[in-house]
Amino acid sequence: GYSHWVDYLCTHVPYNKNNPYQQGSTYYLSDELRQLIADLP
Repeated sequence: GYSHWVDYLCTHVPYNKNNPYQQGSTYYLSDELRQLIADLP
């Protein structure tokens, strides 16, 4: 759910606006991240 999404962003995804497609960026959609997004209400 949303809390898991927030927790993931806060603990696993460093912010890197200069390279949005770099793995680890908030803009990079890993398989895990896609699953979290799909789980959002």
